[in-house]
Amino acid sequence: MECMGCCVNAPMITVADYSNGSEGYTYNYFEDVTPKKVVEIVEKLRKGEKPPHGTQNPGRTKCGPEGGNTTLLSEPKPPPCRDLDAFSQRKSMGNSSSMLTQYDIEEVQEHCDYLFSQQEIVSLYQRFCQLDRNSKGFISADEFLSVPEFAMNPLSQRLLKMVDGLNFKDFVAFLSAFSTKASFHQKAEIIFKVYDSDGNGKVSFNDILEVLKDLSGSFMSDEQRERVLTQVLQECGYTRESYLMLDDFIKVLGSTGLKMEVEVPID
Repeated sequence: MECMGCCVNAPMITVADYSNGSEGYTYNYFEDVTPKKVVEIVEKLRKGEKPPHGTQNPGRTKCGPEGGNTTLLSEPKPPPCRDLDAFSQRKSMGNSSSMLTQYDIEEVQEHCDYLFSQQEIVSLYQRFCQLDRNSKGFISADEFLSVPEFAMNPLSQRLLKMVDGLNFKDFVAFLSAFSTKASFHQKAEIIFKVYDSDGNGKVSFNDILEVLKDLSGSFMSDEQRERVLTQVLQECGYTRESYLMLDDFIKVLGSTGLKMEVEVPID
């Protein structure tokens, strides 16, 4: 048994009963509940017990014997997806946040280290569905380029390698690294992957030089970029021949005072 969520527009809570297996589940509606009753229902669920019934609306549900289940009159729906990685198996997600259960929202929030609020996750899901035009359950590189904030980024081509094929859970985790709530280390890990273009776990002088070229464009010559980078590395105890692992990269990044905040398009 588990709570599937509460309705914010009416005093109602929905509970799914899987005690008879995935084929014998029922949906129970508890209507006209008070905040105290919601707490009571949740506590019962945590203990593995059936919660007491509230008052059911006869126009919506059918009440069984006292103490029994109250089930929907309409044809039952399949159990909700318990793993967000299986979003790709949903053939028709649409653009409505109603597809996200409270369980889904909390799972995504945990996956992104709580860097987004639950309301922000719902908003991001709506954006995700808009980008996932064919309801595949994941976003392609081309679809990601339709986001203006992303397409205008000078590192967009490098970032595309990291975002192509992301499902919703990983989509949120990727964006969370650019949140103002993210730690310096969390942001640095993403930036390191941008510089580590071949994915070998280390960054060379030329790797950094190529990124600097993308960032500075025609504002700096090749000679100027090499001179600046050489000086920065030397100040941190490295040379042009050094290969930087993540910890080394964070040390260099910290010395530059580089701002690593990007506006996350939630709305």
